[in-house]
Amino acid sequence: MATLEEKLCPVCFQEAMEGGKCQNCGYVLDKASVGENHLKPFSILNTKYLLGKSLGQGGFGITYLAKNMLNGSRCCIKEYFPSNLIQGRMPDGTVALTGEENRCEFEDGKQRFIEEARTLQELRGNVSVVDIQDFFEENGTAYFVMELIEGCNLRTFKKEHNEEQTFKMALQMLLLIGSALAEVHRFGMIHGESGKYPDYTEWRNQTNRLWCGAFLPSEQRKAGQKDLSEAKLCTIRTIHLKTLSGAVD
Repeated sequence: MATLEEKLCPVCFQEAMEGGKCQNCGYVLDKASVGENHLKPFSILNTKYLLGKSLGQGGFGITYLAKNMLNGSRCCIKEYFPSNLIQGRMPDGTVALTGEENRCEFEDGKQRFIEEARTLQELRGNVSVVDIQDFFEENGTAYFVMELIEGCNLRTFKKEHNEEQTFKMALQMLLLIGSALAEVHRFGMIHGESGKYPDYTEWRNQTNRLWCGAFLPSEQRKAGQKDLSEAKLCTIRTIHLKTLSGAVD
């Protein structure tokens, strides 16, 4: 008889897995998608978040699907995991640094990660920014919880739409990006991956929201207003050109 873990889908969290496929949402089990240093599916964080499938890893963090076991809602959880400072995990999930000489840099980055989550919570209600619902420390690192909104990234959108649809979307997206970046820049933060990685820039069809992956490393976050303006213009210009050209193919 299959165990609960074998039956539970790491995407929709229904007991619907049969033969490696979810009979509810259609997810097909892919063990290769679980990174070597990713937390295992169905791990529990902060006593209330059940982790599901990992969504990806960037230079300083790993993102997971998750379920809030208190209210049953799905969400996304971002884990502070700077790949240049962490060499792996202990059996209990605690992160292991590459060396104690990197402890200060790691702790500084972790505190800024938490500060950003706290700051972004103040933007809840902005139609262009995904809500931050919670943040906490565990496993020797930090996490923040984001609302989950279904959508697709720029690469997928361009493949599934014609040039006219892509052009119209790009124009609408410029307004959303400008609104979102103006807000985060108001708090002294610069977005670092929105123009660089099309896979981290997602178009949320149902709510007309845009979500971009991450902010710049801590040493680059405290910039003057001139730098922030240039960063916003560069981001908008880069995404617009990548979307209209074939650069995201």
